[in-house]
Amino acid sequence: MKIVIADVKEGRNYQRELTDSEASTFYGKKINDKFDGALVGFDGYEFEITGGSDKQGFPMRKGIISAGRVKAIISKGPGLRKTKKGFRVKKTLRGGIISPEIIQLNVKVVKYGPKKISEIMPSKPEKESEKKKS
Repeated sequence: MKIVIADVKEGRNYQRELTDSEASTFYGKKINDKFDGALVGFDGYEFEITGGSDKQGFPMRKGIISAGRVKAIISKGPGLRKTKKGFRVKKTLRGGIISPEIIQLNVKVVKYGPKKISEIMPSKPEKESEKKKS
C-alpha cells in the first residue's frame, strides 16, 4: 500500500510505500479518522485519512459505509466529473472503510512534529537525463 501525505503548510505531497505490517494497522479505519504518525515513521505527527483508491482505481467515498465496491447514484464529489446542472450518474465506488484491496491511501497532516516532513522523507534520486545535462 502507498500512502500519500499532503503537507498543507508547504503545499507539497509526499509518497511512501508501506510494509504489509504497517498497512494492516489501517484495516477497518474510516475516512476522517485520525491516527498517530508513529505508525508510519513520523514521530510527533498526527494525520487524518482523506480518501484513497483500490487496485482497479475506484475512489473511496466518505458516505458509503462499506469496505467493498458499490454502485451509487451520485451528482457530485469523488468519482464524478460533472457536466450539467442536475446531472446524476450511477458509478462504481469503493466504500469509506479501509480494506486490503486499497492500494493508495491519502492523508493530510493535522498536527506537526519537531522535524519537517522534507527532512524525514528521503529525497528522490536524480534521473539519468538530469545527470547527463550537468
